[in-house]
Amino acid sequence: MDCRYLDDPPQPGDPMRRDTRLTPHHGCPRCGGTSWLDLRNRDTASKIDEIDGYERQARATGLNRGILGALFLLLFVMASVWLGMVVLQSHGAASVLFTTFALGLALVPIVTGPSLSKGPARRTTPARWRMVAPVRPRGRGASHEGAWRPEQHLRAPLTGRPCAAYEIGVRLDADADAKPSTWALLEQRGSGGRLGSVTLAPDACYLVVERRALDPRHIVLSREQRDRFLRARGLDPGGEHTLFESIIPVGAPCRHFAGDSEHAPVVELL
Repeated sequence: MDCRYLDDPPQPGDPMRRDTRLTPHHGCPRCGGTSWLDLRNRDTASKIDEIDGYERQARATGLNRGILGALFLLLFVMASVWLGMVVLQSHGAASVLFTTFALGLALVPIVTGPSLSKGPARRTTPARWRMVAPVRPRGRGASHEGAWRPEQHLRAPLTGRPCAAYEIGVRLDADADAKPSTWALLEQRGSGGRLGSVTLAPDACYLVVERRALDPRHIVLSREQRDRFLRARGLDPGGEHTLFESIIPVGAPCRHFAGDSEHAPVVELL
């Protein structure tokens, strides 16, 4: 719940569970939080989706107030210059300073309002996500090129395509180049295996792929399966969602960037 990271629910007999509802008691692998929510519960999923809507509205309101504050600041400077010229001609420099100070006090609440208002903290991750983070910028660190030979072939969940790895995404628009924090969902899965001479662990690398909105005709899920897919991730099936899916085909040429203590390894599709 704390960072909105998606984790697989424990199965019956799994030691990482607390009670019969299979609630995990281990910390989140990303933020360490222990406040888990079960998105298999429809009421819980709906409430989380409502919270997302509130956060989007609050961020949009804060942005609009910030723009208005900047405009008022510009007008304040222009008005100060103009009034200063008028007052200086008739009353002298002291009156100019007093007039400028009075205008500044009147506009302070407007200009500083966005920074003082209490809204949701700015998030850097998607509303729902499952991927490796943090990410090493491309082009840094040791790299190696080769074909990805997975131990197990995966199947992309929306199109059913066999692959070594995939990324799925959900947005309320079709902007594939938008910042991660504006996505409703970004989820990556990768098989273990070999990439040239490099051994890959499952789900251990951040994937760099071209994000593409799916043509609805290429989605193999039925309407019921699509709704279940969205609901399982805390997204309203009735919303106007654009679905994205990208894959790394089996044997595709890739570039691997080694990770370190602060950065995850990266696999980029060439």
